[in-house]
Amino acid sequence: MKTRFFSLLLIIFLAAPLWANDEAESYALIRQAYNDHLFLFVEEKSLDYLSQSQYDQEGDRAQKVFQYLIGGLMERGAQIQALRYIKEFETRYEKGSVVWPSIQFYKAWALFDAYTDKGLAFPEEYTEINVSKVLDDVKHSLAPRERMMALYKQGQDFFFREYYHEAQKVFSELTKKYLSFRDYENALFYLGKCYFYLPAPDYNLAIKTFDELIAKRRRSQLLASYYFWKGACLYEKGRLDEAKSIFKDALQLDPDKETRVDLYYNLGWLDAAQGKLSSSLAYFEKLTDDDLADVGL
Repeated sequence: MKTRFFSLLLIIFLAAPLWANDEAESYALIRQAYNDHLFLFVEEKSLDYLSQSQYDQEGDRAQKVFQYLIGGLMERGAQIQALRYIKEFETRYEKGSVVWPSIQFYKAWALFDAYTDKGLAFPEEYTEINVSKVLDDVKHSLAPRERMMALYKQGQDFFFREYYHEAQKVFSELTKKYLSFRDYENALFYLGKCYFYLPAPDYNLAIKTFDELIAKRRRSQLLASYYFWKGACLYEKGRLDEAKSIFKDALQLDPDKETRVDLYYNLGWLDAAQGKLSSSLAYFEKLTDDDLADVGL
């Protein structure tokens, strides 16, 4: 029924040029397309909308159309293209405009996903940008959905730069205030790892967090990762038999390659430390040189 409704809207839209339609109707079509994840359609029609002088205002609709345009690009992984549009919009709108916080939010998000998340340096024109600071400056001016994502990206940026205390504070705020956040589970996972990596690690809080994730999750690979991290906390607390049991459970849950390698490696060392050399060697023999190189071991 939803698809039929949108198809009818699309036919209506194509029957008459965008600029000939009422502004409210054009906005409604773009919004519906965004909600239906038709992001290429959103890009084309949002650019048409924003290029029309009568629409190039700082009202709520113009701001939302900008958000649909850049948000759609981000959803389909076109961060570099998003940055090109953002640069154009930075020249169009003044710093104090109502659109400005959204422009800066999306720029920080695009930079993180395109470069930081891939371990790449920013291009020269962006080297002075501190993603976490930009997001901190604008997050309180954003709509709730954008504010949640701004917190998430700020936490990720701190985590990737190994500022675990700052990341822990951000992810704590996010997971306490915004239970409906779409990436809530990932935020909680980051929070657990922050507790693990703190200068003064809190393994008890980390275990509590991973237990919460285990209780929520049924998908095997992610579940295996949660078991692995819980086992790592138990290992650090000196509870070696419990850690070994958790690692073995994780192996039965179809872990991804990185987690599988970590599990075999840790189980091998645990058995070696307990004098079980035969079983230790059996775990290590499951690892190829390529396995170890892929995970930096």
